[in-house]
Amino acid sequence: MRIASLNPAVRAEAYDVALFPELKDHYGAMSVPCIVVTRADGTRRVEFGKKSIPQMLALVGA
Repeated sequence: MRIASLNPAVRAEAYDVALFPELKDHYGAMSVPCIVVTRADGTRRVEFGKKSIPQMLALVGA
């Protein structure tokens, strides 16, 4: 979320899958955190587990 707070081109959202089970099913969430990165071209990558800031930057292609 810190990256999103510092960059207007990045958006971060958090959901409780107990309240939104359809998201759990849609993304195949097996554990938390479940990180979904959707690029401007529509490609999507789903990652699981805690990430450091350098790992998140690599994930988003920065």
